[in-house]
Amino acid sequence: MTRTTLFILIFFTILFSSDFNISTSRPGSYSPTSSVGNNINQLEIGLNYNNENNYLWFFNRLGVGSKNEIQLTYYAKSLSLGYMYGNIKLDKRLFSSIILTTEFQKDNFEINNLAICIPFEYTLKENITLSSHLNFHLYRNINFKDIQFSYALAISHNINEKTTFFAEIYGTTLGSKENFFDFGFVYLTSNQIQYDISCGIMINDNFNSDSSYFLENGFSFYF
Repeated sequence: MTRTTLFILIFFTILFSSDFNISTSRPGSYSPTSSVGNNINQLEIGLNYNNENNYLWFFNRLGVGSKNEIQLTYYAKSLSLGYMYGNIKLDKRLFSSIILTTEFQKDNFEINNLAICIPFEYTLKENITLSSHLNFHLYRNINFKDIQFSYALAISHNINEKTTFFAEIYGTTLGSKENFFDFGFVYLTSNQIQYDISCGIMINDNFNSDSSYFLENGFSFYF
């Protein structure tokens, strides 16, 4: 209840702030290809409801120069510190970035894993974008040859200037090798605050519905 109240208060506080332009990594699992911009500090917040446990997700992005970004992520029991080199133009419609991340256990700050993420974004049409990433994970006490990976593949469609629809498949080779499907909407308010809502479900190797599901809503803003 306290977390939900905090979430609502922050949202309506920001809602009446001044105008600004915004570009975020929310919603979905896929990682961004562009940095937020020089001297821009951006906070992205999500509240995840699922059939196992509910949690808040915080993603802080600090732009250092036009292409560099320092990232801090907090959710559930983990804390991550990352660096992104973004805005890599491979073609007039194809962009990429490189993201290095170190994940810590929240209780003792021991390093849990190191990751290298390589996202891609391709503009198929003026209002349709394909996004993907491949993320390589090296976990503590695991040999280098046993590197795990996760993936994401998404498509987004700009319905109008303020509203975007997206759908995504993502998964991992970790543990039980779970795969997920999710979809949702993004809305830009008159203040250029981004609000999003999405839902998803875990699917097995045959892409049949399983019992794991979630609903997430969030927003992003500069401060």
